[in-house]
Amino acid sequence: MAPNKSFGRKVAEARILVTPKMSQRELAKRLKDNGLMVTPAEVAEIEAGKRSLNYCQVTMIASILNTTVNQLLS
Repeated sequence: MAPNKSFGRKVAEARILVTPKMSQRELAKRLKDNGLMVTPAEVAEIEAGKRSLNYCQVTMIASILNTTVNQLLS
């Protein structure tokens, strides 16, 4: 998936709305725990719409944030 500001904004919103609120550092840690080597700086790039992701990565992010791919992409 090409970089997308709308998707990034929705990732940031979902990260903040999850209980308890999750930092970019915590999201990066959970992604690493699931095999996706991402730094907090790269999470910031995702949220800014400056980083490309594949479908598996989007699915993993949605799962960690307790949301769906459709909600992040709509």
